[in-house]
Amino acid sequence: MLNNLRQVIEPNGAETRYDWNPTWTEQTVTDAEQVVSAWTYDLAGRLTAIQHPGLGVTGFGYDANDNRTSVERPIGSATFGYDYRDRVMDETWEGNAHADAAIHSIDRERDANGNLTRVR
Repeated sequence: MLNNLRQVIEPNGAETRYDWNPTWTEQTVTDAEQVVSAWTYDLAGRLTAIQHPGLGVTGFGYDANDNRTSVERPIGSATFGYDYRDRVMDETWEGNAHADAAIHSIDRERDANGNLTRVR
């Protein structure tokens, strides 16, 4: 895959490296402290998992339109619902995945023209 970021060098000299496997489905990110995290992608190029030392694995799910529908983290999870235009209409965060709430929900309503009219 062309045009993928391979390296970032900050003004202070700190370097972050991005390495890919031959099928472009796995990426490792090595930060300036030499901490390596692994990013996994499906064949459609969607991020499916991040494994980070000390933080565990975060998984991602998608619908048929490539909308991210779920995030599963060791500290909690989130789900997302979309309308027919692929706009987020509702989201639910459980555990400590969002702020300090045990369960946190956001619902959105739109009028006939698609304008956002209510968030609760």
